[in-house]
Amino acid sequence: TYAYFRLFFPEVKSLTRHILRNNIEGAVNDELAIDAWERALDLQFGKDDDAYFLQKMADAYERIGDAYTAGVCRDEALRLAG
Repeated sequence: TYAYFRLFFPEVKSLTRHILRNNIEGAVNDELAIDAWERALDLQFGKDDDAYFLQKMADAYERIGDAYTAGVCRDEALRLAG
């Protein structure tokens, strides 16, 4: 049965990517958004997406007053964006 579900994995991954890039920010609180974007990094969407998620995390950390972690995320986003 696993092989059957594997057929749909590209579509699931595409939909997940779309949601993470377009529907998280502003729809949930910053802490929950950060958690979602952190988990997105584990999905291995690629460097561009990882840089995007890290930048969004940095923005959220700034909003909640954690400038240090925001800086770490921005630095990593810049490194990935290359």
